[in-house]
Amino acid sequence: MSKKSLSRFLSLFMLLSMMLGMVAPAGALASAPEATLSQEDALAKIEPLVLTQIESEGQTDFFVWMVEKADLSPAYELETKEEKGQFVFDALRETAARTQAALRDELDKSGVEYRPYYIANKILVRGGNQALLMDIAARPDVAEITANHKFQLQEPIKSPAGPSPLAVETNISFINADDVWAMGYDGSGIVLAGNDTGLDDDHPTISPHYRGCQDPPTCSVVDHNYNWWDASGESPSEPYDGHGHGTHTTGTMVGDDGGTNQIGVAPGAQTIHCSNMTASGNGSDATFTECFEWDLAPWDLSYTGPGTGNPDPAMAPDAINNSWGYWGGGADQFRDEIQALHAAGILVEVSAGNEGSNCSTLRSPGDYQEVLTTGSVNHASGTLPGTISGFSSRGPSSLDGNYFPDIMAPGENIRSALPGNSYGSWGGTSMAGPHATALIGLMWSACPAFQGDVNGTIDIIRQTAVPLTGQNGSNCGGDYTTGPNNDWGMGTIDAEAAVNMILSLCSGQGNLDGTVTDSSTTNPIENVTVTAARDAGGSWSQDTDVTGYYTMTIPNGVYTVTASHPMYVDAEVTGVVVVTGTLTTQNFALTPMGMLYGYVTDYDNGFGLEATVTADDGTTTTSNPSTGYYEMYLDPGTYTVTASVPDYAAETVTVTISSGVNTQQDFALQAAIAFVPSPVHVTLDMGAMYTTPVTLTNRMATPYDFQFYEVPGGFAPTALGGVLDAGGPDPYGYTFTDSDEAGGPAFDWIEISGTGLDLGQSDDDYYWPIDLPFTFNFYGTDITQLAVGSNGTVYFEDAYMGFVNAPIPGSNNYGVNAFIAGYWDDLNPSAGGAVYYETVNYKGVDLAVVEWYQVPHYGTSDPVTYEVILFPNGSILLQYLDPSTEAGSGATVGIQGDTSTGLQYSYNTASLAADL
Repeated sequence: MSKKSLSRFLSLFMLLSMMLGMVAPAGALASAPEATLSQEDALAKIEPLVLTQIESEGQTDFFVWMVEKADLSPAYELETKEEKGQFVFDALRETAARTQAALRDELDKSGVEYRPYYIANKILVRGGNQALLMDIAARPDVAEITANHKFQLQEPIKSPAGPSPLAVETNISFINADDVWAMGYDGSGIVLAGNDTGLDDDHPTISPHYRGCQDPPTCSVVDHNYNWWDASGESPSEPYDGHGHGTHTTGTMVGDDGGTNQIGVAPGAQTIHCSNMTASGNGSDATFTECFEWDLAPWDLSYTGPGTGNPDPAMAPDAINNSWGYWGGGADQFRDEIQALHAAGILVEVSAGNEGSNCSTLRSPGDYQEVLTTGSVNHASGTLPGTISGFSSRGPSSLDGNYFPDIMAPGENIRSALPGNSYGSWGGTSMAGPHATALIGLMWSACPAFQGDVNGTIDIIRQTAVPLTGQNGSNCGGDYTTGPNNDWGMGTIDAEAAVNMILSLCSGQGNLDGTVTDSSTTNPIENVTVTAARDAGGSWSQDTDVTGYYTMTIPNGVYTVTASHPMYVDAEVTGVVVVTGTLTTQNFALTPMGMLYGYVTDYDNGFGLEATVTADDGTTTTSNPSTGYYEMYLDPGTYTVTASVPDYAAETVTVTISSGVNTQQDFALQAAIAFVPSPVHVTLDMGAMYTTPVTLTNRMATPYDFQFYEVPGGFAPTALGGVLDAGGPDPYGYTFTDSDEAGGPAFDWIEISGTGLDLGQSDDDYYWPIDLPFTFNFYGTDITQLAVGSNGTVYFEDAYMGFVNAPIPGSNNYGVNAFIAGYWDDLNPSAGGAVYYETVNYKGVDLAVVEWYQVPHYGTSDPVTYEVILFPNGSILLQYLDPSTEAGSGATVGIQGDTSTGLQYSYNTASLAADL
């Protein structure tokens, strides 16, 4: 894989310039709607990745999203899941057929291959070129154009399978699922779908529970129509799982061989499967969308495209397990599909991801507020709630404001089915998710009246979860006594408690609806959370739509109904009576809050500060680190507001907030040590000199001894006490110095190429896991296992880290957040050399040594030989026997704890030398 050249930005800019200047390009659509947009406006609709792919390849696949969306809100007023499903199916297909007709006609005339969808109103254009892309983007009926993003499944954590138990698996009894079976509820009558790598429908724990089995338990007759679909195209006629992930997760949902292998939470439920990934774990937006469309209304095996296959919403599952997610989160391209499935009464569960323990590590769509997001706990204690798994991804979400994950479930050493009549103990939130999906099966089999009530069911699961009280995890925000929070949500699922609650509510149901408006303007308010809390127990929530309307189906009883929105004062009405089979309407007119906003800046230099701004009612926000801008919404009244930044004097003011009024309050904080200007930035020719006056003000009560050191953008002072001419410290106290400086480490090469473990790496590869001989603390986290990337990095999770180096610290667009970059560059072991690991006892101390031995840069014969050495005390030594002729000019050297914390030695600078 070659690195993009530095001319990429220029060439992309030139491409955009050419697009803006095009007139009637060849290959355009034969015609387009009247009042087409300007090309500049059209470009704004196109995801940059599509433009990049067009530039690189000349053509690419892309999704065209239509402006109009079907109104699915009436589905929530329908009584049964079957009615909901049919309505949603009909509404989506009608909207798509009507709004896509003109564009599809033009695509047909142009001979362009495409695939229309209705689960979301979009069309996948295959092999579209630049002219076609621009013509489509210029249409006013097109909302946006996005790439067909690719996906690679993360491998689970695999452990040797233990012996077959004589009773249920410990993870099943841990969540009290066997106690629910004893009550007489095992998921019977419920269908649970898996969207995964496929299914071994012949496995003895799965075969009798596969809906395609016509004569259980022997299953001598099977029918795969409506029960199996392969969007990856690997096995179009019968179930297959060349990976094992889909079989393992399905086993945890329904697996039971009638003997000693009771591995599933809901063994009475049936299962169906849509393969959205290949045997290698590869997928794309297209395969995931196709499976969601099949989930809504499964079709038979005669399907060859839209309009074929006889799709039938009556054959839809009740809940869908999604043990996958797009790395990095923030991928919003599946929200329409999930909202449609929920409107149809099909509950979508998604695993949180395995990128913990850092905050903001959710995968998508596990960071959508609509889904039931599941994290992982260790269940070894045998007693709820267990302990949070270090790998379990945490919130907050970059898309939605709720706490994530919703709930937790066992996700470590989960024994389940694998293809070929085998079993394996795997770990990850992929293994936790099926517990939650299967719990839905237990609940709806206990109370069929709730079947299709997605929001009410999620509320019960959350309310009955057992909090991980006192387990603060990574302190990602929230309530760590009862939840919710961004580490473990509401807690670990308790199947018995959830079923008992749904049984207590399983009586006659009625409908509650209403409209929420602004009290001053009477305009409708979108995204107001309306919560109905039943006096007899249980609560249900629903958000208002664009018209301010909400509706929910809830058990009869007396309720306290509240309406809340972050920009309005909460409203509450007590004594709201919901009667079986009737509609109760409760409207709200909310009073606007006032917005307090402003800028927090450095008093001496005027640059923005990342400050904590707190009002005395507890409302807190953080200002933008670049601009210093902040905003918060407060109820009308008078407040004391404080802005604070470490090493600055805090400032407190009194402000008065009025309803619907924006009030500005700026803060200029005085630094303990002020350096004006800061930093000093000068660009000089070789040999030139420059003199400029600077002012250093000490506002502390003690003397300040300092030195100048380089920072991004120039030079600034730092306190003495470390090593001269060294970098740091960063917020965790890490510093660096090299062997050329006074007090630096001595170069003392440890050669392991003849004795160490050859990691057998190829181009763009990684090796996991390597067990350390000691516990290594890195940025406050105790590490016991390493991953080694072929591109010159060491890190601490089972993931691939990309070959395109970046500055430190930086965003998580390269695969891993916490790492050691000894020589992060596009290195290629498959072209020569090798990467080795060895534990070396050096002067009585065990050291962990990783060596890149004569590994060339990609596309060259220029090799690098260097090593990363980890010490038991947390120190890190980087040694360079031969940094190649590039000497680091295309590499990053440094360490990173997360996307905002790290220490960089060099970036794309020829800073390295032999014997350094």
